[in-house]
Amino acid sequence: MKKILTLTLFLAVISAVAGGALAAVNSVTAPIITENALKEVKASLQEIFPNGNFEEVSVKGSCDYITNIYEAKGNGVVYKVTVQGFKDKLIYLIAIDESNNFAGYKVTQNQDTQGFGTRVSDAEFYEPFEWCDCFFKCSR
Repeated sequence: MKKILTLTLFLAVISAVAGGALAAVNSVTAPIITENALKEVKASLQEIFPNGNFEEVSVKGSCDYITNIYEAKGNGVVYKVTVQGFKDKLIYLIAIDESNNFAGYKVTQNQDTQGFGTRVSDAEFYEPFEWCDCFFKCSR
């Protein structure tokens, strides 16, 4: 009985130390990870509107697919959209210029099947939309 209590106490101490170490590492790395993710998003936004000064705008209403809206003053709006692919989520940016015309498209995450599901990242997929006047306006 004494051995069971000793092992239980030992396991509890080891678990507490490991949990504390993980919490300490997380508190140090979380801001760095967040900053790097923000840099990645800004770099993707700059590819669409190179001279854009971006400001994140809150999404109003119930938008199931639109996760973020970035307004580029004087250029247009970029919608960050997340949809479910076959295997994993697809995350992409859709840009609409000030005249409500399609201005750009960039896939930021696509883990679907190579050669099939990943074709949405190819120019031949989104080039047909470039002529299109956008008939929707998402509230922002």
